Amino acid sequence: MDQENEVSLGKFLRESREKHNYSIEKLSLKTRISPSVIKSLESEEFESLPSPAYLKGFVTTYVKVFSLDESAAFKKLVDTYEKKTGNSFPSLNHARKYETTKRERLEEPSEVINNSENIFDTIKPMIPYVIGVFVLASGFGIYKLASNKINNEAKSYKENNNIEDETSSESTDLNSSGTELTSQVPPSSSLPTEQTPAAPEVLMSPEVKQETKPVTKTEEVKAKEKKEERSSVKSEKRLFPHIDFKPIIGPLYTPKPDAAENKDESLMPSSYKAKIDSGRQNLYVNAASGETWVSYKVDGEPIQNEFIREGKALFLQGEEIRMFFGNINVTKIFLNNTFIDGYTKTGVKTLIFPQENAPKYLRPLFPKSANGEYFTAEEYREKMKEEESKAGNP
Repeated sequence: MDQENEVSLGKFLRESREKHNYSIEKLSLKTRISPSVIKSLESEEFESLPSPAYLKGFVTTYVKVFSLDESAAFKKLVDTYEKKTGNSFPSLNHARKYETTKRERLEEPSEVINNSENIFDTIKPMIPYVIGVFVLASGFGIYKLASNKINNEAKSYKENNNIEDETSSESTDLNSSGTELTSQVPPSSSLPTEQTPAAPEVLMSPEVKQETKPVTKTEEVKAKEKKEERSSVKSEKRLFPHIDFKPIIGPLYTPKPDAAENKDESLMPSSYKAKIDSGRQNLYVNAASGETWVSYKVDGEPIQNEFIREGKALFLQGEEIRMFFGNINVTKIFLNNTFIDGYTKTGVKTLIFPQENAPKYLRPLFPKSANGEYFTAEEYREKMKEEESKAGNP
């Protein structure tokens, strides 16, 4: 057996990923396999993984990304699984070296996902057309139903009141002004009967008639709609879209002076402990068990964005430090040489040093504008208000 075949599954997968410069998060986005499953595969922790049928699917999806030999990868899966668990890998018809027919072969979990996506991609372009046809058909049906009802009521009204066809010219004039037809025909319950005399015509001066014409109301509505359209266009092009900011409520972290981490030189070397400045906030962030990104601002300095890889650290000093973590749970953080616990279920976390300054600020701490530029919450709110004020002008 050559040296390549002796490499275990986990090492084989991890080396393939690192060779192609893929992080676990990037591979997770590419394959839709959760980061925890990828880590367990590479660590060969089979007890925390799903059934062997899914293991085969995960491995197949993994190696396809890097165009690796599926048969070799599956053999490593079987060998490594049996060595690690002490149990034989369940039979999945692999003894026939994948010579099953299309009718007999079961789809892998990854293939089920991909096939479902292909079907949806085929149908997706047709959805707008189907909706459009349905809306047009519904609108036409409602229009015909309303027209028939209006015509029948108008006809009955003419017959009951002995009105000649020439009187329809008044109705035509009203309709040509832009007012909807349904507004010119009263409901049947309000139509005058033979016993009810028609209301006398009210004479008005030309000025009054001009002010009370339905066309004036229609023009006002159109003007309002145009104004709303202009506001809508402006809002689409806004550089600072609306954000609902929220107050930062503490406590944000808990100091742990008696924690074992304080004595672990691998987490915070003594060389950095010696750099402590008693007049400032001294912060040491170690990405001990994974990768994380962080945005931070020290005093009046510009906002910085860093991606801290596993095993790397960030050291900051300042009178005030504001930080926003993307995956704080993989870090070990020391404030003034003391370990602090900032664990959160999601891994997303806002921290303010010193902690008592937190009420002065809002979440999100560093919002990003439409062009990708980062701002503090205070700066963003001011620019957002300015833009909203301008958008409200005609």
